[in-house]
Amino acid sequence: MLKGLQAKYNKHYISFVRDRNVVDVKIQQKSIKIWINLNIGELNDPKGLSKDVSKIGHLGNGDYEITITSLNQIDDIMDLIHQSYDFKP
Repeated sequence: MLKGLQAKYNKHYISFVRDRNVVDVKIQQKSIKIWINLNIGELNDPKGLSKDVSKIGHLGNGDYEITITSLNQIDDIMDLIHQSYDFKP
C-alpha cells in the first residue's frame, strides 16, 4: 500500500503526489499509460516492462513509460511504482 499519496487531476492524466510526483496515470480506451517519475538509470526493471521516453516529448513526469494491457502485469508494475515512491533524491 502506498500511504500518503494525493491525487492531482490534470487535463490529460492523474498525478499521484507525495513530496513530489511519484507516478502519473492516463486512462485510455484499451489500455492505461503510466509514467514513473524517475530519471533514466534509476529504475530497476528486470522484466523490461518500461519504455525509455527520456528523449521524446510525452505526457506525465519521469523518463519511464509503461502501458498496461493486462491485469496480469499489475504486481510487477506496482513493484516499479514502489521504487519511485521510495526514491530519495
